[in-house]
Amino acid sequence: MLHPFSKITAYPSIKHFVRARVHDGFSIEDDELPFPTVIKEFKKDDIITQIGDIEHWAHYLLEGHVQIYSVTDKGKERIVEFFSPGQFFSSYMSFNSRTPSTVIVKALSDCTVESINYHAVMNTLKDGFLTGLLFLVVLNEYYNSKNIRENDLANLSATERFLKFEQERAGLLKWVSSKQMACYLNMEPETLSRIRRDRKKGKGPA
Repeated sequence: MLHPFSKITAYPSIKHFVRARVHDGFSIEDDELPFPTVIKEFKKDDIITQIGDIEHWAHYLLEGHVQIYSVTDKGKERIVEFFSPGQFFSSYMSFNSRTPSTVIVKALSDCTVESINYHAVMNTLKDGFLTGLLFLVVLNEYYNSKNIRENDLANLSATERFLKFEQERAGLLKWVSSKQMACYLNMEPETLSRIRRDRKKGKGPA
């Protein structure tokens, strides 16, 4: 089942995420994760992963907001996804395939993350079923969110897409520019401006 972004729970650590989403027999107080984690902090506009980098980290977002985007040959940005507390993020293709990243991972605001190193994951994957289960859950959520977005772009009107974003991802509105939002929702900035004007006038979905 696809989960809307409004249902995301911002657990205070990866341990809490594992207990709630991966293995309910895991004890936050008594059990240790099979891999080490590192707390990192990023400032607003920091580039976390650049195009061409090999992604070595998977991050669990504790505080702040992150965007992942690509850049076309003509220099136009294309938003891949936004991330909020309670979500894992990474340049997934690079992390999994050990190939150069084709996207940029950037902090939209000051961020605190709990990070897992690729090599630490690989060292525990064969013998640690918990590692495998965790990454199955993370990848499932990633592809679910991807499917949700593709479904919305195919089946919802521009106004419906905006209203859904506004309702489910209200925490991002402060940090996402009109240009970024229009790009993410696959509409022209002028269309987004019209939708917002209509909202203020009390008009319903187009």
